[in-house]
Amino acid sequence: MRIRVRAGGEILLAAICMIATIALSPARAFEPDEVKAIVRNPASAETYPGAGGVWLAIERRIEIDGAGNLHGFDHRIARVLDSDWGAEHFSPYVRTYAGEYQSVRILVARVWQSVEKFEDLPPDAVRHLPSAKTEDAAPYAKIVDLTAEFPQLEPGSTVEVLTEYYERTRPGDLNVRSFEYLFGAEEPVVEQQLHLSHPAAFDPAMESLGDSLFFQPKRLGSGRSFDWLTGRLSAQGFRVEDALTSRSPAPESALPEDTRLTVYAGSVWEYLSGYYGRNWDREIGSGDPDITLGVGDIVGDVTGADARVDAIENWVQTEVRTLRLTHQLLGMTPIAPGEIYRAHAGAPRDKAALMIALLAAVGIRGEPVLVRTRTGPWLRDLAAPEQLDRFLVRVFLPGGGERWCDPVESETPLPPSEGLNILMEGSDERGLIPFPGRAGR
Repeated sequence: MRIRVRAGGEILLAAICMIATIALSPARAFEPDEVKAIVRNPASAETYPGAGGVWLAIERRIEIDGAGNLHGFDHRIARVLDSDWGAEHFSPYVRTYAGEYQSVRILVARVWQSVEKFEDLPPDAVRHLPSAKTEDAAPYAKIVDLTAEFPQLEPGSTVEVLTEYYERTRPGDLNVRSFEYLFGAEEPVVEQQLHLSHPAAFDPAMESLGDSLFFQPKRLGSGRSFDWLTGRLSAQGFRVEDALTSRSPAPESALPEDTRLTVYAGSVWEYLSGYYGRNWDREIGSGDPDITLGVGDIVGDVTGADARVDAIENWVQTEVRTLRLTHQLLGMTPIAPGEIYRAHAGAPRDKAALMIALLAAVGIRGEPVLVRTRTGPWLRDLAAPEQLDRFLVRVFLPGGGERWCDPVESETPLPPSEGLNILMEGSDERGLIPFPGRAGR
């Protein structure tokens, strides 16, 4: 294990090399006495002025097996200080998942009136529904919202939600496993923990930007190591009341915003260029009959490569609805462009693939590049796609020259940055490439 400390506010962990397949025992979320201790926290509108609510505790436990599959628990406990905040977060509480490779269920959904009194939601208040984010677009029928409909929450109520989830390796991502975990939020967060367990052959490396999180590795006797990170527990001033630990932190001990943890198993950026590029080549293929016929209506009588690129970019931006579904949820391999063309709706990843297919239909080559537009420090040498956030299309004009196109209409300029070049047939630039920036429209 190697640990590096830098100045800054992010903490990231790179976990590399999954080899052995070892049966892992079930993870556990907060123990019942811990939950009661958290509920006893006297957080109120007076101690957190201006806040609509406080996350008293957020805990995630993740087990990774030797094949890269995940089994996890997500435990959240919140104090409602304003009824509107409670309605926004819990009426309903929503967790979106990809039914093709994930399953999620709620184990606990309850409202605490006091440390000894709580009320569980009835079973019919918890449902699995087609995700509202898909806007009924057929290619995304397997995207699901798990919803828990809480009643109106009065100020002072404490809400507890515990979910269990399973995730097998995503289609097209069999040799790669990565995810990000955000510590802190816009609302105050008192206590936050991430527990990661994995086979002993899984050799993690941690790179730290700042020291806002506490890290402790452990070796367990079952042939695996157990690594956990937690919030600022040392600042919380634990005390014992009636033989029960009570967490009573001061407001200033809440976690900072935008501290991220990235867990990664895979290779270097250059490897990912070719690995994902093969998947994109397969899905885009040699074209789709509907696209071949329809592109004539899109470009019309326009001549000249630049003008045709403009027409295709404008059509993809304005005529194909943008669905706010990220590659973190969907994975890196796109849906076949013909399906997106017929649905007239797609995630940014899939709109980029459609744009490339339309360009190819008029004899112009384009390549997808996953660019980082987020500001702030990042670990450039950590090849985790979760650090990148926006799909753009790099267009190679006949006769020389290139330009960058955005499949999503935006008035916000994009600053110069870098992005992962997804290596499709006809290109040889691997790894991260410069992005020159782009003016808004």
